[in-house]
Amino acid sequence: MQYMDQSVVNELWLEILQEVDRIKRVVEPNGRGSSRSSAMAHSDGRTLSAILDFLQPDGSHTAYHIMAVKKLPYASGPDIKMSYKKYYHNAEDYWDMQLEERSDAVVINHTHYRIGSQDAKGTRGFGGREFVIELDDGQIIRTTNLWYQGPIPPAYWDRLPNNAKFVE
Repeated sequence: MQYMDQSVVNELWLEILQEVDRIKRVVEPNGRGSSRSSAMAHSDGRTLSAILDFLQPDGSHTAYHIMAVKKLPYASGPDIKMSYKKYYHNAEDYWDMQLEERSDAVVINHTHYRIGSQDAKGTRGFGGREFVIELDDGQIIRTTNLWYQGPIPPAYWDRLPNNAKFVE
């Protein structure tokens, strides 16, 4: 494995950050929030990459694996070659974890919530606002500790179906 000179790392990282900004402005201007990984150095000693991830309104994700490659000294062309690979995912680890324990979960309009304990001390979901929820079996739940978990991606709708609605 080759190690990159810190000046090369800095140069490549600045190019990646510029590409992140460009993708946010031009390619994904309607993304509902994004996260970016830290720099990942590749073993060739001249490639740096990062992952940029956008949550979509339907709960799915669009991600970009952004790469910056420093050209070899004897090669022609630009000093740094930029590229990215776009892919999609559904945050499978997160939603699979939500499937494991269902006792305090409700799904309303394909959005996942958790009902926290009414006896809980400290911070409450939605700042302690009261919600009235009717489960599909007719049971009414009043809570001041409802926690938003996010929109459920369409790929999980069959496993996490709607099971409640808001009342009032």
